[in-house]
Amino acid sequence: MDLKHTLIQAKAGDENAKEKILLHFDKEIFDVASGYQNIAGYGVEDLVQEGKILLTRLIEIYDESKGHFEGLLRTALNNKYIDMSRKKVPQTVSITAPTILEEGQEEDDGLIGAIPSEEPTPFDVLSRMDEVKSFYKTLQDLLTPDQYAVMCLYLQNYSYKEIAERLSLTTKKVDNLILASKKKIKNSSLVK
Repeated sequence: MDLKHTLIQAKAGDENAKEKILLHFDKEIFDVASGYQNIAGYGVEDLVQEGKILLTRLIEIYDESKGHFEGLLRTALNNKYIDMSRKKVPQTVSITAPTILEEGQEEDDGLIGAIPSEEPTPFDVLSRMDEVKSFYKTLQDLLTPDQYAVMCLYLQNYSYKEIAERLSLTTKKVDNLILASKKKIKNSSLVK
């Protein structure tokens, strides 16, 4: 599958292209979700479903000039699951009893209406994705291409050895690039 071409078709609304992308990244989503299977209140199937929803949103907003789609997906999945692990698990206990309304009386949500939703809104999700994109853009502007490539993988929790293998570098070179990147980041406006 030509991912770039399929992404363009999917962004244009081609449902078959979206389905191809979902199938293509099915194992990737499952692998990342499996690493977070201990999140209270969520099974792996729930996490996979959340990952697929996230993937469809990423297809819609992806800008190919900002980097590789695979890296963006992995980072977004990890961020999503980390956010989910930080949130309280929604309770399924009902705190309102059914009431019989008299004619002209409006239904009152009672306590239910006073409880804020823990579920992020689409705006929250897009805002978070914009923050991630902005962060990666700032990194790209700050670091050399080699440093940026190494840091993208490092931020996705790849080991030094895995980074070295993926980028055809020595582990020592990876270590040096990460140390130099951290120093640049520490001295930049990213860290205050």
